[in-house]
Amino acid sequence: MSKKNTPAVRPATSDKEADLLIAAIGAESREIVMIQTALSEDIAKIKVEYEAKAAPIAARIEEATEAVRLYCEANRKRLCPKELKTYRFPSGDISWRAKPKSVKVRGKAERVIDWLRQHGPAKFLREKPELNKEAMLEDIAEAEKVPGITIKSGGEDFSISPFDAKLSQEVA
Repeated sequence: MSKKNTPAVRPATSDKEADLLIAAIGAESREIVMIQTALSEDIAKIKVEYEAKAAPIAARIEEATEAVRLYCEANRKRLCPKELKTYRFPSGDISWRAKPKSVKVRGKAERVIDWLRQHGPAKFLREKPELNKEAMLEDIAEAEKVPGITIKSGGEDFSISPFDAKLSQEVA
C-alpha cells in the first residue's frame, strides 16, 4: 500500500490489539478471495454462454472462407495475372502473401550449438556478453568502481501473514 495515499491510522497499542487486527486482516482477506472466486465463476458461466452463441457464426465464417479460398485457388491465374498477389472483389480483397522463411531447431539447441562449434560455420553462432550480477554482489567493493554500476540495498519489507486453517482431505 502506498504511504502517500494512506489515511492517518492510529497504531495498535498492545500485542493483544495487534493480534486482533492480524486476525481481522486474515478474515477480510478470505472474504476477498470468496468474492474473487464468485466473480471468476460468474465470468466462466458468461463466457460459456457467449461462446455458444458465437460458435455457429464462427463455423459459417470458416466454411465461407474455405469456399472463397478454393474458388480463388482454382482461378488464381485469371484473378492475379503476372506478379499481382491481390484481387479486389466489390465486397473486399483477397490476397496471397508469402510467409517469411524461418529456422526450426529439431532436438536440443545445445547439440546444434556444439556441432557448429566443432564444424562451423561460426557465423551461425552468436556470442552474447552479459553482466554477471551475481559476481558483482560477491565483490561489491570492486563492482562499485565500475562506471554505471550502483549496488542497491535490498531494503526491508514489512508483511503480515495471518494464519489460515487448512482442511485435510481424506481419500476414500
